[in-house]
Amino acid sequence: MRVLACDAAVTSDMMAAICVTVGAGARLGCVLHAAGVTDDRTIQHTESSQLTAVLAPKASCAWSLHGGTSSLPPSEGVLLLSSVTAAFGNFGQSNYAVANAYLDALAVCMRAQGRTASSLQSLPVAGIGLSNTKT
Repeated sequence: MRVLACDAAVTSDMMAAICVTVGAGARLGCVLHAAGVTDDRTIQHTESSQLTAVLAPKASCAWSLHGGTSSLPPSEGVLLLSSVTAAFGNFGQSNYAVANAYLDALAVCMRAQGRTASSLQSLPVAGIGLSNTKT
């Protein structure tokens, strides 16, 4: 088993990682999408540039992964790391909630197309990751 990491925001990097795997005759295993950016503020104070900055790493990159892997032989699955913020919200994180809800909806869409996909809504863990970020 090989693990390849790439920046899905750079589509050429993502496609190169996929081509290295598939081109070497290996079957594409599980594709994991783990990205997150926050720019906390209330919705009435959110600028479009702040919304884009939060949506891009999650939504745009997940869409690129979807497109980049859809024509390949079936993988073991796609796992999109989301957040419970999509379901329950969090004060000042409307843009983050939207980005995570997009991942949840994309996983449903992928499953409707016959692909193996899941979105895992993680809980905040004190002192780790974005829950440890102060904005």
